[in-house]
Amino acid sequence: MPVKRPYVRPFDDPEFTIRVKHGIHTIYLPVNIHTTFAELGDTLLPIIRDVYPNGLTSSLNPFEKTAIPAEGEVFKIVWGGMVDVTDVTEGWASLKVRKGETLGSKRLGKGLSVAFEFVRECIAESDVKFRVEIPPEEEYE
Repeated sequence: MPVKRPYVRPFDDPEFTIRVKHGIHTIYLPVNIHTTFAELGDTLLPIIRDVYPNGLTSSLNPFEKTAIPAEGEVFKIVWGGMVDVTDVTEGWASLKVRKGETLGSKRLGKGLSVAFEFVRECIAESDVKFRVEIPPEEEYE
């Protein structure tokens, strides 16, 4: 299912904070529209290794953890976007990021989020299920 993107007018300020999501976690990272997804991953991974050395909580019910790839382990990060940015219940789909692509080339900007999954190189991006838990609305009241 393709990811729908709203019209994004030209950036007034190319620098912004992006929300990076996995399971119950949301990590805020300062980026700009020229940040490549490889650079985003290079920034994200040391933070996760430092803050969550025992893994990321992927799900609360049932409780699941995602192991953090060890130094030297072969893996890739698959990036996802909301299928419909106006309706989180539609889920997430792969952004199909190619080498050298930037946040701007995928029309990601201020206020948007990306999801990620660590996968072995042999797994097709189309087979990746993004695990992102959004708290129910009543938790915001």
